Amino acid sequence: MKLSLIKKKLAGINWYKQGVEAKCSCISYPWIAMNELTIFGRRIPVVYDTIICHARHNDMSWYWSRNSLLKVADYFYERHRKDSDFVHKLLKKWRSGSVKKLLHKINSVEEMNLESLSRKDFLEEFNLFSQAYMRFWRECALHDAFDIGGEIILENEIRKEKVRISKGEVDILIAMTELSWPQKEKKDFLRLVDLARKHKNWRKEELVQNEIQKHAEKYYWILNHYAGSRRLDEKYFSKEIGQYLKDRNKYHQDKETINHAGETKRKKSRLIKKLRLSKKFLADLDFIMTLARWRDERKTYVQMAGATITKFAKEFSRRTDLPMDVVENLFWPELARIFENKKHFAGLSKKRYKGVIILDYVRYNEGVYGRDAEELHKFLEKLISGGREGIKGRTAFPGIVQGVARIIKSPSEFHRMKRGDILIAPNTRPEYFPIMKIAGAIVTEEGGLTCHAAIVSRELKITCIVGAQGILSVVKDGDLVEVDADKGVVRIVGRK
Repeated sequence: MKLSLIKKKLAGINWYKQGVEAKCSCISYPWIAMNELTIFGRRIPVVYDTIICHARHNDMSWYWSRNSLLKVADYFYERHRKDSDFVHKLLKKWRSGSVKKLLHKINSVEEMNLESLSRKDFLEEFNLFSQAYMRFWRECALHDAFDIGGEIILENEIRKEKVRISKGEVDILIAMTELSWPQKEKKDFLRLVDLARKHKNWRKEELVQNEIQKHAEKYYWILNHYAGSRRLDEKYFSKEIGQYLKDRNKYHQDKETINHAGETKRKKSRLIKKLRLSKKFLADLDFIMTLARWRDERKTYVQMAGATITKFAKEFSRRTDLPMDVVENLFWPELARIFENKKHFAGLSKKRYKGVIILDYVRYNEGVYGRDAEELHKFLEKLISGGREGIKGRTAFPGIVQGVARIIKSPSEFHRMKRGDILIAPNTRPEYFPIMKIAGAIVTEEGGLTCHAAIVSRELKITCIVGAQGILSVVKDGDLVEVDADKGVVRIVGRK
């Protein structure tokens, strides 16, 4: 299809953009699954309309049709309206079925020596893992629809309530009252710091070292993401303990953040009693917050699975003599067939590495490449931003702050972030927490009121705007920007 016809088709759709540093081998599972959604194992009649823009290296953009997001959200919300316990049943089934099978497969692969397997057995293990991971994703890919749909539901229900609910009260009602997995890890880690502080020679103390080993076995995956993974060991956590023992401020800041969750829970309970909210409102609030907690839990298992995908990728690389970059730039069904035609798949991967836009998840081996892909990507970015100088988003935590913009798309760029800089990212994830603590303000291109950035900014009381669509196309790294979260607007006040 000619570029002009593709542009005409894309221009007729209202897009919602997400961005992430990712490799095709990792991101192919959710992308394919999001178009094969299931409930209790059965396909449902609605799907996401998505396209992927894979720029150079691992910089990836994901465009969703807003209309399809709302259709998916409406479908699940309608099930909730008929049965207020629906989301809890779905979550329980997902944990007992899909998650249990996935974790079993992850653990079994972790214990395997993949090099010792025959090619047939190796491919069988890879396919068994991939099928388990696909089942996992088909049952939990509903969350992304509520970036937009969740806010609409909440706003509608607030208008229907007989009592006035202020913005500050809304923030309390949608605050997370349970510790996220990164916070659980940090809570356990601080206990290790406390234990080490009691022993002057803690690096040689058997009790301390045994506890560090247990911690590493439990949280080895905590820094994994879609673009890479590494297994954290005792040496990593011992080094971290040493730093915390030297820097009391880090310890107390993390302690305060963890304790804040308990205080938020008490505030939320008192507020609900005070407002005397309707059962319908509380049921819808529970629905939205359950999805938010579920999404956080989903991320945890994705981080675990990332280590398994990397292990398989290394073995594919060894068996094919292809570089890891080439292997990891293939979708998982392509990896499953790589021995059939190594030359073809290697060429396809290298072609993608220079830039590709894939318009159809069914024909993911096709796409627009090179300069045409770059032109089409710029066209999509312009559709999102509208060429505006002031980008509007949703206020997560109020305030007006000026500072230097730091565009951070991956953990490899964290070192560029200085205290007081304005953190601008496609989104934030648990591994972003250290740089979020030092940011003057936080701005994300995607997300709603219950996304990671919104939740953390309220915990840290840092000015934040989320869902600022087009921000990464308009603001450049080093620009002087003003984040006016009172009005939900980001403006450039000085160019680099």
